[in-house]
Amino acid sequence: MATPDLNQLTISGRVEREPQLSEHPDCGTVCRFILTHTVELPGNERFSAEIQFYNVSIYGPLGESFAAVYQAGQKIIIEGRLDCEHQETLTGYQPIASILVDSIITMHELAEHTSTSEQLPA
Repeated sequence: MATPDLNQLTISGRVEREPQLSEHPDCGTVCRFILTHTVELPGNERFSAEIQFYNVSIYGPLGESFAAVYQAGQKIIIEGRLDCEHQETLTGYQPIASILVDSIITMHELAEHTSTSEQLPA
């Protein structure tokens, strides 16, 4: 019997744009937004970083709560899994990866190098 592949992730970043609520015909309410994640690049004496952008979807009551509470710029930690959709482009169908959220942790910045966290109630 084949072992199923593991699909689980934890990532931190900032909410890039205001979360948008919409209705999905099969799944009900969905909240979508962009997460920015900063990766430090090795090898330089000076600080160098790359900013990565991820499409994020949160379904159901958790998505509704997120859209009501969160704003662009807030720092969060997401636990979830990757999803891949194929979208038609000028060059054919292209895979587009996104993150499906299971839980969210809010990062409160208290000082320059410290933070606390709080989990959003489901």
